[in-house]
Order: sequence, then structure tokens, then C-alpha cells
Amino acid sequence: GTFVNNYIPIDKNIEFHKYCAFVMLIFSGVHVWFHYVNMYNISITPADRLNQYLGTEFPFTPPIWFLLFLSLFGFTGHLALVILFLMYSSAVAAVRRRHFEVFWYTHHLFLLFYILVAVHGFMMILAFPTFWLWTCVPLGAYLLERLLRIIRGQQDTILHLVRLHPSGVCELQFKNSSFKYRAGQYLFINIPTISKHEYHPITITSAPEEEYISIHVKMVGDWSKAIGQLFNPTRKPVVMIDKILAPDGFTKMVRIDGPYGSSSDDVFNFEVAILVGAGIGVTPFASILKHIKYRQEASVNTIAGRTFLRKIYFYWICRDKKEFDWFSELLHQIEEADVDNKFSLNCYLTGALKIDDIRVIAKTADDVEDTLTGLESKTTYGRPRFDKIFENIAAAHSGKDVGVFFCGNPAIAAQLSNMSR
Repeated sequence: GTFVNNYIPIDKNIEFHKYCAFVMLIFSGVHVWFHYVNMYNISITPADRLNQYLGTEFPFTPPIWFLLFLSLFGFTGHLALVILFLMYSSAVAAVRRRHFEVFWYTHHLFLLFYILVAVHGFMMILAFPTFWLWTCVPLGAYLLERLLRIIRGQQDTILHLVRLHPSGVCELQFKNSSFKYRAGQYLFINIPTISKHEYHPITITSAPEEEYISIHVKMVGDWSKAIGQLFNPTRKPVVMIDKILAPDGFTKMVRIDGPYGSSSDDVFNFEVAILVGAGIGVTPFASILKHIKYRQEASVNTIAGRTFLRKIYFYWICRDKKEFDWFSELLHQIEEADVDNKFSLNCYLTGALKIDDIRVIAKTADDVEDTLTGLESKTTYGRPRFDKIFENIAAAHSGKDVGVFFCGNPAIAAQLSNMSR
């Protein structure tokens, strides 16, 4: 969300982090292999030659089992390698998405990893240890950021509303007077009653003009399922609250940290934009669409000196018809207020329909409003043909830069990337 992103792709930090982790894993394996070679050579070398070569004072040739597991470099090296393996394996998407707590706590073993590698070379057999010189500055920056997160988390954030949507989505609304954000950004949220230390990145679905900050959480993992159970154990459709009391008698508060910028923030750099959301991936575009609606109502054509969007093509791809309930009211408001045809709203249903649903759709095919969404624009059944869609948009806006933004399944992201080129 700052000028830095014009020169450094900060929103790609997670991809960069993954590449660094892969390189670390590979070269750690190479490093360990050569240590094994060294340890074998040491274990078969007479003590006098060994002391002469290494500058040590071994009274006898150390056995290989001692070098591997009882020496300082052997013990710390093996333990660091185990930690690195646990961190890497728990970060696999299949583990991370379903068991985020395992990923979160395992990943924070990196602090122990740093300590082990820092003392790994303290015997100074081969060289003076320098790892701590390379890590003190970035580790200090990380600890400073964690301290700032704690400070920001202490600001009063009052929970206002909890709404349980169909298809396992929980909406939280809360208020924080010091929290200022832009459309398309995200925040980190912590719910101490569930976990005192876990902060989770969630996209903001409200607009900056709204009184309350809102987020929508898909309840698929352990932590997200605990939200629904905590705030709405009876699973009522809507729970209105001024103050919720937890079972232990303490107020259920939330802590937030942010906001943080994302690539969605660049949408306002284009006159024409294509917004594609798959399932819960629609959340960043909900904030953007709301923001545009409010600015349109206020007759404001620029945002922070940037050209306001002239045309927005919005595509929402859902498997289950119940998912349209999340933001159908917003889309309906946009459609009603769209007098100058700025918005093109398109909903796609890819999941199978029941026989009863098909009969209802067939009977209401000639109605003005769509049966599933309540919009004037009809829902398309099946996957969007982005090749044809992009050809038509390119022809309609010849000579203009068209921004394409997507949130959802990586397979669709790859397809959109190819179509954009």
C-alpha cells in the first residue's frame, strides 16, 4: 500500500519466502553431507595428525558416534536439521490449510533454529562462527515488528456483530477508531479466547467509508471452525451483539494488526479492470466494489490522486448456490445504482444442481430477476470461457490497459495469466 511497491513487489513476499526456504533446505542437505564426510575422515585419522591439522587437542581420535551426536556441532546440527524438516513439511498446502495450528507453531521453531545454528560453530574447529553477524539485523527487525504487533493489538477493538452465512462462512464486524485502511487490504486478527498468540491474515470485506470493519472467514481449518463454535455455538443465522460473554466470563475481544497492502490495491491504477473471485476469494473485491459504490454516490471521480475506474467487469465463480448469499445484497445495490453502466456483474455456478433446483430455474427462466442471486444479470451454469471473454473486452477497450485481478484457486490464476498475455 506504499510507494515502495512500485519498485519492489512486496505483495510477492510469501513466494520469495518459499524460494528462500527451498534453497535453505537443499543447501542444508549439501552442508550436512559434507559434514558426514568430514566426521568419517576425522574418525579414521590418528589424533596427532588431527591436532596438527585442525589445531585441536584431542587426546585420542574421537569415534564417529561421538562426533555425530555428542559433539556441539553434531548435536546442534542434527537438531537444527530436524527443525528445518518439520518447518518445511508442515508448510505444505495440504497441512497448512487444514491444520493451521500445526503449521503456525512448528514454523515458530525458527527462533530455536537460529539459536542452534548460531552456536553450531562455537567450537571453532574449522573457522570463526559468523552466522550471528548475518542474522542479528533481520532478526532484530522481526522482533521489532512482533513488538509493534503486540502494541497495536492492545488497542480497543469492540466486536459488534457475528453472522453465520451458508456454506460455512462466518462474518465478524468490529470497531477500532485508530484503524485506517484502504479497499482491498487485509489485516491480521487474533482471538485470545481461541489462541492467545495466533494471528491470522484475513482480507477486509468492508469499505473505508463504513462505520464497522468486517471480515468473512471460511470455516475449513481448526482455528476458523473454532470461531463459529465460539461466537455462534447455537448456529443461529444472525447473532447481534453489543458485548459477548465467553463461557469463562471474560469478554470476547478481538485483536487486530494492520492494515497491510495487497496486489488488489493496484486496481485503482486502471481505467478498466477485470475482477475475478472464486468462492471465498471474492472477499477483496467486496471491499473494492463497496468503496467504488460509495465514491460513486458521493460523485467523486478520483481516489488519492489516481484515476477512478471507468469500467469494472466482475466475475464470481461458485460451486454451491448458497455461496451467492455472502454478497448478493451488495451486488444487488450496485446493480440498482448503476445508471451509467459502469459495472458488468457476472455470476457462474460450477457445482451440480439438484433436480428440484433445476425445475425452479426452468419455471423462472423468463423472470426479470435471477433465481439464485436476485440480480437482473442471469447466472451462467458452468465455467467461464475466459478466452472469449478477454477477446470481447480487448475489442471493446482497444488501446487501453486493462487490469486483471484474481483471488482463489491457483489453477484458475494460471489460466487467467495466460489469457491476459
